[in-house]
Amino acid sequence: MLSIEQAIADFEGQWKEKARNDYFAVFLTKNTLTIASPRTVRDLTHVGTDASAAGIVFTRQYLARIGVLEEQIPAFDFPPHLMLEQQEADALASLLHLLKHKSQEQKDKPYTDEVIRHHFLAFLYELASLCRVRTGRKMKRTRKEELHVRFHHLLNDHVREERSVRFYAAKLFVTPKYLTETVKEVSGKTAGELIDEMVMREAKRLLGDPALSVNDIAGELHFSDQFFFRKFFKRHEGLTPSEFRRAI
Repeated sequence: MLSIEQAIADFEGQWKEKARNDYFAVFLTKNTLTIASPRTVRDLTHVGTDASAAGIVFTRQYLARIGVLEEQIPAFDFPPHLMLEQQEADALASLLHLLKHKSQEQKDKPYTDEVIRHHFLAFLYELASLCRVRTGRKMKRTRKEELHVRFHHLLNDHVREERSVRFYAAKLFVTPKYLTETVKEVSGKTAGELIDEMVMREAKRLLGDPALSVNDIAGELHFSDQFFFRKFFKRHEGLTPSEFRRAI
């Protein structure tokens, strides 16, 4: 997460955020909050000379380690960008600065980890509350919406090795038919379509690494060989992996 705290120029910075096949330019001004979810690709293309920022990075694994339950995680499904009032930005910045100060203290000081955990949770819930109020979202999701969010979290964790709707349905304790129908109702796309989209997103990310061969990437994504990976990729993109790599 990144919160722009101070800026004088009208144009402080520009993020170029990759979503599927396109790049979207986003201009960040004073007191803009921007949040990047896992596997989001962003490039900072310009920063004004008077801009400053504060940020924090964490994983779902860290949330689990500090006691945030799986069913609580959907509450932290934040919007990608949010304009803050000065008072809101100051409140979040003060929590971040306090968290930074505590994290830099000596590790052998008693209860350091516990203090950091509590300050982090205070920041996280303050941010969640702010996002809900500012975006007008309901605090409580429907059961179908919760299932859809949990499905997305599982996709993030297992997309490299699992492409079967049956696998995700079993993890969520529902039938493949119910998962497909529910995801379709909430998102407009079937579970299979979302799985394929996530696999394609991961494939494109890996193709951006010149150190990996197409065969390496096929193995990373658990295709039986590069022929099947090539066929899958071309069916969805209209280009072979090699053609796509040359085009980026």
